[in-house]
Amino acid sequence: MSRLEAALAEDPDAMTKAERAAPAWRADLRRLRPRRPRPRFLRRRRRAVIAFSGLDGSGKSSQTAAAREALVRLGHHAEVVWLPITANPSVWRLSAIARQVVRWFRWVPGVRRLDRKVAGGRSFLAAPGETKRPGLLTRLWVTYIAVVNGIAHRRLARSADVVVFDRYVLDSIVRMRYLWASRFGLAARLIGWLSATPALSILLDVPAEVALGRKQDQWDLDQLRRQRELYLEEAGRLGVVVLDGTEEKEQLCARIAETIWRQLR
Repeated sequence: MSRLEAALAEDPDAMTKAERAAPAWRADLRRLRPRRPRPRFLRRRRRAVIAFSGLDGSGKSSQTAAAREALVRLGHHAEVVWLPITANPSVWRLSAIARQVVRWFRWVPGVRRLDRKVAGGRSFLAAPGETKRPGLLTRLWVTYIAVVNGIAHRRLARSADVVVFDRYVLDSIVRMRYLWASRFGLAARLIGWLSATPALSILLDVPAEVALGRKQDQWDLDQLRRQRELYLEEAGRLGVVVLDGTEEKEQLCARIAETIWRQLR
């Protein structure tokens, strides 16, 4: 249709001339006729989600910012959203209430161990890096977090024509597996079902040593290695595109921009 508009701009009689020549070429020009634009209130906005995942220090923040800039230049209304799995006010409020209840009943023998964790600022359900079987309370808590996270994904996906997520479904599943010591199949499926389906989901894969060198975070080298294993495992299960995050920044930006353009055109 853009070629038709360009031809009409150059020669307003182009359609009339084409209709005269069409019988000789056995061409059907009905599909070329411009359609009347639909009223604004009937038009559906085309929205898309682009998701970036990876270890802390993998380059997500730089690439999400670069992707947004490229999308804006292409005429899209694009926004960047940073959303770790526990970054939700309702999760923090419920956690604060639970911690207060533990402090109230810390005299109960079975609650004393939890009170020591709370006093140390730690989660009394998380078991980072462990492989023990989670209990019922842990499963209920993780399922609640998964539902809240999936709903937040879907809500924020409507904030612009193209929303670029810094962390998405893949990160949530990996963080659940690592923090609470199980895959939580139901919770993982809930996040996938509730979250908007991304047009493109990218894992920026870097070795743990590179991630730690770029960003001194809460995780040590062994913890980052384990998280990277989980990222690669879950990325294969979810069909996420894996890119080398150690590639030169400009080249990686160009590769990602081209991939996004192909998905959205």
